[in-house]
Amino acid sequence: MATISCDVIKDLLPLYVDGVLSADSRKLMEEHLAACPQCRACREELRQKNVRRLGVAAEREGEVIKKLRRRIKARRLRAVCLTAVLAAVLAGMLWYAIAWEERYLPYDSSAFGVREGDLCLTRPYCRGTFCLAPDGETEFLYLTSTLYNDWQRQRYDDGQQRQDAGAEQAQADAAPPAAESQVLVIRHPVHKSVYYVPEAYAKRLRQGSYWLEPEAGETAADYAAKNQELLDELKAASVLIAAAGEAEDGGPDER
Repeated sequence: MATISCDVIKDLLPLYVDGVLSADSRKLMEEHLAACPQCRACREELRQKNVRRLGVAAEREGEVIKKLRRRIKARRLRAVCLTAVLAAVLAGMLWYAIAWEERYLPYDSSAFGVREGDLCLTRPYCRGTFCLAPDGETEFLYLTSTLYNDWQRQRYDDGQQRQDAGAEQAQADAAPPAAESQVLVIRHPVHKSVYYVPEAYAKRLRQGSYWLEPEAGETAADYAAKNQELLDELKAASVLIAAAGEAEDGGPDER
């Protein structure tokens, strides 16, 4: 059998260590290694290098996996936070639409009544907005409602219907209690007249863009005179709810 030199063995050692030599070449390699301590030492050194290389590769792979896991956790956390923020925003928008977004209510004469000389709001669960004119005697108002107010009013109406259905009972003889949402509109004779404002004018009054701005040093009388034309326009467009004047007996004159 031909002798194989150590240089050839060293060239084949990487293939031998990796286990890719053919059976015959592997047999020749093992016969040479059994007789050559230098080549055996080279084999062990090559094996140690492979072990260290595999260890470094495994360590790097572990770091890559750790980084990947951290990125996944960060993305999940961001997704959870984003979902929570979106849910909070949607809940806030829904709550605003239900409880705070006000809808103008057209004039309804049944929503008002006179009690003890005062003009009161008898329609429960709605909101009144009031605006005193520059003359200090005329008041304008309009009513608004929200979806939540509508739900409350529906419950109130259902309760009133149940009371009416039991009118034959003893407790049904008493007048139903006044709604907690009554709002005092006018106390005679502070305001001479009260008007219900159309929706278009209600928006301008709410935005504060209807009346002319007062000037420095301007008296109340001058300010009222400057806005008289706007006052007349608003009166003509609005519905007169009540007017109060001094009657002959000294009491309020209500119309």
